Amino acid sequence: MYLVERLKIERKKATFTTMGALYFMGLLALLSNTTEFSDALTFGGKNLFDIFDFTSSAILMPLGGIVVAVFVGYIMDKEVLEKSLKPLMGNFFYAIWLISIRYLTPIAITILMLKEIGILKI
Repeated sequence: MYLVERLKIERKKATFTTMGALYFMGLLALLSNTTEFSDALTFGGKNLFDIFDFTSSAILMPLGGIVVAVFVGYIMDKEVLEKSLKPLMGNFFYAIWLISIRYLTPIAITILMLKEIGILKI
């Protein structure tokens, strides 16, 4: 959508360009696990596949979790949350859940992310 709406690229061209770029990146990641290309596609002791894996699992997924927790805890309409969750949880468990999603979840995910990155040694 970004390529079509912001850069005014035709939808077919944007689709094939994106598809080609992702195919090329996938092919490089695949080739980085072969003996013929592993030296050329290794950076900082990790091959390209491992770099993609590390980036997605240790950085992007935790950041996504933090963003969702902050959005639900602070930005999302409180009345919508209450109408949706209080009948299922009750007042007491809803209050615990709200505290958890606002304060505990972002802190816990941040600690896990820093541990995975290697900044924290737990």
